[in-house]
Amino acid sequence: MEALSVIFSIGPFGITRTVVTTWGILLVLGVGCWLATRRLSVEQPGMIQTALEGVVQAIESAIATVLPERSTLLLPFVGTLWLFVAVANLIGLIPGLHAPTGDLWVRRTTSVSESKGALYDVIGRDGKVMFQVRLPERVNLVGFGKNTIYTTLADEDDLLTLRRHATPETKLKG
Repeated sequence: MEALSVIFSIGPFGITRTVVTTWGILLVLGVGCWLATRRLSVEQPGMIQTALEGVVQAIESAIATVLPERSTLLLPFVGTLWLFVAVANLIGLIPGLHAPTGDLWVRRTTSVSESKGALYDVIGRDGKVMFQVRLPERVNLVGFGKNTIYTTLADEDDLLTLRRHATPETKLKG
């Protein structure tokens, strides 16, 4: 697994390459949207405006198939999210940049594995399982940090405690 290296710090927060890439994507999308929408016209829509309207219509129609009565309400949020995820996943095709999505943790769900705690396969960028992680019973994965995973532990009263752990490096044996 690629180690997260801190590029610079802002106070106690280490800023990694993934964060810088994400900020860059947000900046490019923000400036791009501003440039694309600053001269919209009802009388004579240009080629860019026509393409943008087609994308918006496609996203709205996809939302309408799931929630027809709320498609207009959800369009700004879902459309922005889809656009960001698409660009974030495609950014790795540009030499020198990497997708901020990183490694994929896939939870296996079977009755046998669940009785012993949640089992995750950690899949690398090459699509191969790099290693497995088994969390104890009543422990749930909730997030990631610099060489860290965050979990919650539910006690006997279902009170949740947030916990921080070093990222496991247990490699699978062939």
